[in-house]
Amino acid sequence: HAAEAIPPNLLLDREKIIGTVMAFHISRANAEMLVNGARDHLSRQELVDLIQSAKIAGFDRDKLEEVIVSAVAKKKRESTKMVHNTAVGTEAMRQWGKVSQSIRARIGEATWKTFIAPIRLESVNGEGITIRASTVIAKELRSTDLAESIAKLWAEESGQATTVQILEQS
Repeated sequence: HAAEAIPPNLLLDREKIIGTVMAFHISRANAEMLVNGARDHLSRQELVDLIQSAKIAGFDRDKLEEVIVSAVAKKKRESTKMVHNTAVGTEAMRQWGKVSQSIRARIGEATWKTFIAPIRLESVNGEGITIRASTVIAKELRSTDLAESIAKLWAEESGQATTVQILEQS
């Protein structure tokens, strides 16, 4: 049997979105985390549409989470596709690609998509590189050895000792 559609006007409010996600037997804390994580990458309407489709399809909580996480990952990929940056030359972009792929091989696809793929190479100078990441990712980079790994791998690729400056997206 097809589930009843959720009226979109009921979902446009953040609390109502969280409440609707909780109806999939997801705890409030996890629902908030899911909605807040999605909010940075999906419009409210996109999130409403995903929840609506999941409800109509009769998805369980695991499938709903999977659908939302996949949609966010897709948006991240679309928004972080490498665009020519005038501050960064072709060789630097090639080196960044190799560094990124080395980290991907070490930490796995899912973690790489979450923490490394969204990073943008901002600039390269004689002292090091500057990367830009969301506040959440920047904090994670600072609290783990990922920034150190990036510096080490960049040094291996470029042949020069390097530092990594992390800027937060505004």
